[in-house]
Amino acid sequence: MKRFSLFASALLTAAVSLPADRITTTAIACPTMEAFKKIHNYQDTSENKELFIMQQGCVVLTPKDKIHVIDPEHKTHGMFLKIQVDRTNEIMYVRKNYVKVEQAGTGNILRF
Repeated sequence: MKRFSLFASALLTAAVSLPADRITTTAIACPTMEAFKKIHNYQDTSENKELFIMQQGCVVLTPKDKIHVIDPEHKTHGMFLKIQVDRTNEIMYVRKNYVKVEQAGTGNILRF
């Protein structure tokens, strides 16, 4: 019985530590949808584009960054997902094709 409880607790710890949502490739995340529009319309070649992205409050996320998808039902945001970045706790928007959501939708949520 003691071996079973040790095995069960180790299995539970491993399951809890797995990341649920993750970035698949390097992506830009912005705090507002207007920032994405400004970046998309940016055409000035004299200024550094990376500096312009940072001035808009956006960040570059890599697959090493840990995130949580807040709004997996992208009904209100179209092709963007609302996420929370773990290292800064900021709420950002990112294109949905750069994020792998492990438990998409509200059908997987258990309610009691």
